Amino acid sequence: MSFSRHPSPGATSSPKTLEALLKAHAHPVTMTTGTPAMVVYAAKNPNATLSLLHVLSKGATPSEPRLPKTVHSVLIDYAAPAILYLGQGASETRLFPAHYLERVASSSYRLVYLNNIVAVRHGHRTLYFYAPNLFTWMSHGHWKPWFRQS
Repeated sequence: MSFSRHPSPGATSSPKTLEALLKAHAHPVTMTTGTPAMVVYAAKNPNATLSLLHVLSKGATPSEPRLPKTVHSVLIDYAAPAILYLGQGASETRLFPAHYLERVASSSYRLVYLNNIVAVRHGHRTLYFYAPNLFTWMSHGHWKPWFRQS
């Protein structure tokens, strides 16, 4: 995947660091999975989980990935990464491994991750960060011991 100095649609530049964005948000801390049931998990210890997130986000740098156009009208049950939710309501922020859908056949698609890139969505604004440790923690299921099904 190539990177550009020009933001992709929906991406905005920000002087904030990923660590600063994490400090601005608190409880509750939950995760959902990309299964058809969208299982919700609550942090076993929200303060410890937030501390870990700060450690995993150290050194993260803003990124502006060039995302291909995706097909929005396709219903795909299993094509979603785990999503980390911080806060709730208007203050909710979502973090997830950056991804897009790629057509592999006339009616077949696959989920493609942007390696080491984490998307942070708050309201209608999405920021992207090069955050290898956080990306790995989220995309490889290393978050599971920190959460329990709620």
